[in-house]
Amino acid sequence: LLLVPMLPLFASSSFQQIKTLYHTIIFEETYEKEAQIVASFADEVFETLSQELSYTPKRRIPVILTGTTSWANGYFSTFPSKVTLFITSDESLFLGARSSSWLYSLFVHELTHYIHLTNRVGPAAFFEPIFGPEVTVMNMPFMPGWWIEGITTYNETHFAPGGRGDNQRFLSILRSAIHDDSMWSLAKGSYSSVLGPSGRIYLTGYLMVEYIIRT
Repeated sequence: LLLVPMLPLFASSSFQQIKTLYHTIIFEETYEKEAQIVASFADEVFETLSQELSYTPKRRIPVILTGTTSWANGYFSTFPSKVTLFITSDESLFLGARSSSWLYSLFVHELTHYIHLTNRVGPAAFFEPIFGPEVTVMNMPFMPGWWIEGITTYNETHFAPGGRGDNQRFLSILRSAIHDDSMWSLAKGSYSSVLGPSGRIYLTGYLMVEYIIRT
């Protein structure tokens, strides 16, 4: 998922923390095992993605683990900027597999959002010293959906096992959309819609970013 503004969530004393060099992993007691798994690879993923995106956030990144949801996914949110992971994998296997690799793939995707969208580029570079690091969200309206999700979909494919670019169902939708001009275009890939193809910002984004990097 993309960007979800949220209020502070930690009134409950049942949350615990694990601190790594670059992250503060916040989790419900029930999910200590999953938190330890994320902690085991979080810093390595951070260093890889920071190098790939040419930006290294200076603050320790909050990563929230929870299973209190009926829909498995994760998201990057602002005020304060953080990453949230739902620890139950999705039955459709749209991202990763039903194993610990689900958490790895999901973490790569959402951490890419964090590093990409907190980068001090454009107007945010001038306003950040005045208004604080969260002002980088002002860059979002100037980015098409395919650019935001294309980078994450590319990274989850190339830096994690089982990303969408390795998913045959995802690729088959991509191929059929390319061959039907009425279904797919760069303009349509700029925003989400209930119209087909499903997840077109991911489809368009992966196609474009993979092409840009490859060429």
